[in-house]
Amino acid sequence: QQYQQPYQDNYQQSYQQNYQNYAPEPYHEPLDVHVPNTASSLDPLTEKEPPMKKEPRCIYGCIPYKKRPRIICLVTTFVVLLAIGIVGFLFFPRYPAMKVLSLNLSDGVRSFKISGLENGPTKNFTVQLDMWMLVSVVNTNRYHMKVDSIDLKAFIVANTTQLNLGGGAGNVIPGSSPRRVFKDSEASVLIGTGNNTSILFPVNQNVTFAMNFTVIYRPDPSIQELKDDVLLNEIFQSCNIVQPGNRTMTVHYRALAPIKLLQPIGFTPTFEDDLKINCP
Repeated sequence: QQYQQPYQDNYQQSYQQNYQNYAPEPYHEPLDVHVPNTASSLDPLTEKEPPMKKEPRCIYGCIPYKKRPRIICLVTTFVVLLAIGIVGFLFFPRYPAMKVLSLNLSDGVRSFKISGLENGPTKNFTVQLDMWMLVSVVNTNRYHMKVDSIDLKAFIVANTTQLNLGGGAGNVIPGSSPRRVFKDSEASVLIGTGNNTSILFPVNQNVTFAMNFTVIYRPDPSIQELKDDVLLNEIFQSCNIVQPGNRTMTVHYRALAPIKLLQPIGFTPTFEDDLKINCP
């Protein structure tokens, strides 16, 4: 008993200490920790529904996004373009059909004016012919058309093949150098101009009128001898001066006809064609 009492006291004290060390902690309510639900549509930061994405009203800036308005838009656009095309086809100004019928001397022999040959053949001479041409124009538009003016240029188109094979100006005009070969690039030579004042063309009617036309010929200043001028050789061959048999000459004309209806868009109709003539 003497030894038992201290032992019990130590045991009880040791038990109490161990109980305090290993006793479970008191129960507490769990904290309300919010775990975001990945399946939810709520914004995890604001806990609100995110704003709905608006559908675009148009694509490419002008085409409606929805199917029905898009179809209506495309059909309307097609109808408007079709109407504009029909109106343009019916009423947009068309070129009048222009044709040079003939080219004639104004006053016979007195139409010729030659200068610079007083001292014999030389490169510095001029031949001028006062002529008139008969022009036919048909207005194919659905309304009257007034042309402000007609400015015409004419070119002799030399037949270089015939010039190189047949007789040349060297047969009648002396020269020291051999006969040269004519090239196609130099076949077209400006020989005259013509003009006419304003004229009215009725609907679907043929209007024929005379236009003053002046032919001015000067030898090419780049040639060494007069016999090598391409236009002079063309005239000599066509007029049966250097070889037997006449052949026609080709005159290419180009006419500009300003029309007030087309001036706002900066467009001037141009008419071009060829005319076969005999030696004048």
